[in-house]
Amino acid sequence: METTAVRSTTLRVLHVEDDEDLFILIRGLLEPEGLRVTWSSNLGSARRELSGGAFDLVLLDHVLPDGNGLSFIEEIAWAAPEVPVIVLSARADESVALSSLDKGAANFVLKNEMRRDLIPAIEKVLGDRRTWVHRRIITDSLTPWMEPWHPPTTDPSPDRFLGRARMFYRTVLSSRREGCIIVDVDGVVTYVNEMMEAAFGCDAKHLLGGTPDEIFEEETSDRLAEVRSQFRSRRLPEPLRLTGSVRVDRGPAGIELVPVTITCRPIHGESGEYKACLMAIEDARIHGP
Repeated sequence: METTAVRSTTLRVLHVEDDEDLFILIRGLLEPEGLRVTWSSNLGSARRELSGGAFDLVLLDHVLPDGNGLSFIEEIAWAAPEVPVIVLSARADESVALSSLDKGAANFVLKNEMRRDLIPAIEKVLGDRRTWVHRRIITDSLTPWMEPWHPPTTDPSPDRFLGRARMFYRTVLSSRREGCIIVDVDGVVTYVNEMMEAAFGCDAKHLLGGTPDEIFEEETSDRLAEVRSQFRSRRLPEPLRLTGSVRVDRGPAGIELVPVTITCRPIHGESGEYKACLMAIEDARIHGP
């Protein structure tokens, strides 16, 4: 193989975050480790950076002014499949953590635990810290790029929070006979269980980061939005059961409206704040109203 150049490089990180103070904090953590950090304050800016530059890692905020971080994970995977993503969130929301991994993120770190967890998380994704700085890259006419990144085969998260998320959502909700969806305080779908796919043909990965409007018919979706609003203001008893319809794509036959019963339960954080709504969905034709 003919070698045309040997050069050194510092690994580049794209930080997508609307809070400049947080960017300054992360830059202060990472640049002493030899990582060069570029800031994008929104998804539009991040798209431009990714299209115009080569990055080794993306640190992605969960909530941004012009979109949802969960949905953007798929865009990154399409545009730059070799670039791993670590999602950063201010919310200790287990469903968001698990959904980030399901969408394709390599790791998930809570913002209030970054000083402790961020560098170990990056090490786990990118490899030993000693290989970060001044990696020697041999380029030639056939292979002018780096070896592509592959997801780690081991558990990508060293912290207890993500482990707790896996234990609860994968063992408890995935074993339920009903379809289950979790919608966060902003109205974003952060969890879909396997039964939802089996019973109603939903593409769980597509739904993550979207809204309930994508699966429920309009009137049902409006009623569920009102329920979530009532849960947020604590004006409703819990749980609440209602009837509605789910849109099921039958392919060439078109969209079928399937009658369902929906049991809604609020999910609260440790301090009692409203975090999300769990919706358990059953086919009313089978289980009755």
